[in-house]
Amino acid sequence: MVFSLRKQLLFGFLVLLVFSGHYALLNTATLLNEYGRQIEEWPLLFDTVFFLPLLYYLIFRPGLKDFLFKTIALCIGGIGFGSFAIPDENKILWQDLENVRPYLAGLMVIAEFTLVGWLVYQTWKLLRISGDVDNMLERQVIGRLGDSPISRIILFDAKIWFYGLLLKKNKTIQYEGEQHFGYAQNGGNASNQLGLIFLMMFEIPLGHALLHFLAAPAVAWLISALTMFGMLYLLAEYRATLRRPISLGRDALLLRCGLFAPDARIPYALLASATPLRGQAPRERGTRRLEQMGEPNVELRLRPGSELPGFLGGMQPVQRICLGLDRPQAFLQALQARLVQIADEK
Repeated sequence: MVFSLRKQLLFGFLVLLVFSGHYALLNTATLLNEYGRQIEEWPLLFDTVFFLPLLYYLIFRPGLKDFLFKTIALCIGGIGFGSFAIPDENKILWQDLENVRPYLAGLMVIAEFTLVGWLVYQTWKLLRISGDVDNMLERQVIGRLGDSPISRIILFDAKIWFYGLLLKKNKTIQYEGEQHFGYAQNGGNASNQLGLIFLMMFEIPLGHALLHFLAAPAVAWLISALTMFGMLYLLAEYRATLRRPISLGRDALLLRCGLFAPDARIPYALLASATPLRGQAPRERGTRRLEQMGEPNVELRLRPGSELPGFLGGMQPVQRICLGLDRPQAFLQALQARLVQIADEK
């Protein structure tokens, strides 16, 4: 992960260096542009379409799909950069490229949604045989695209579509772990989420009517569509809250909390203490709060230097974890018994 981060920083620095050089060449009178009398577009176009994608390939050695996505993204970014970097009186090719950019962005969005839909559909078919949703989705996405921030976002979107639309109410799902503990009833957690969803359902037609008359019909439909898409995320979070447990595995504690919080596997050796928690946990660096709309009632302390993966997969230092569970005492007793069992086995 550290090596991958270094490559990303290197590539970002090189892209910044290339674009900075082009900006200086296009907007500074030097011998290279005959002191401002000859401003050429083709060097920036060449670097955007050929040099930067080639540089990305040489640094990351990506698969074909990842390379195509990144090439389109670099082209969109390069065209956008040229739109403000190239003086208007010198734009010839860029006038046509600026018209193409929205179509490239739309093509990229359609391709992303197609990929997510295909991955979810493939996973849904495999779930007829195996009910382990988390591992199946991760194998489909991370296994095919590699572990990167982009693939983590695609994995998150795949879970949203699966839990929000494809998951049947009577479907039995298996989760890794030997003992499972829920968090849906703690402090009315799931009920509060459902109330927010109903509130959005009532707000959509009212907001649509107001925007239709006060702004424009197109604006009303756009805002309503975005609100409904946001409601899909809330629905998926609600259904995941009812399904996805915090589990005690054979050699690690498996943290799950809806879909928005990053999952984590904590080896028991990293646990320093586990105690009841009363009162609200403050938001501070190094503390991860997993209570959603409930109340925190369990505090886990990790050993110094512990790190857990964040939303995009990068490691983050964590010293304290606050959980909001339905049965905190049962969880603490089971966790203590598991730690004693591991100590006896050693």
